Amino acid sequence: MTDKKYHRQHIAEQLSDLRAMRGKIEDLKIAGYGLLSGFPDAPPAIIEGLKRAMDAIDDASRIAQDRMRELYNAPTPSVANDDREAAA
Repeated sequence: MTDKKYHRQHIAEQLSDLRAMRGKIEDLKIAGYGLLSGFPDAPPAIIEGLKRAMDAIDDASRIAQDRMRELYNAPTPSVANDDREAAA
């Protein structure tokens, strides 16, 4: 991990975007599983393609979750209020 310091607002914006992305990913997962279970007579090539798409969706969700963990643990510069609280 690099020794960068991120501004808190920037981190908050990224976390918000990632939360929204994960919500949309979950919607895609629900739709994909609905397609898989709703059309059992679909051609095997289509079913296999949907399964690969679902795997990719799971990967995207894991990547977003990992990035959120990194942001939660990212160092932030101290601000005046933090310095005063630490001194008290």
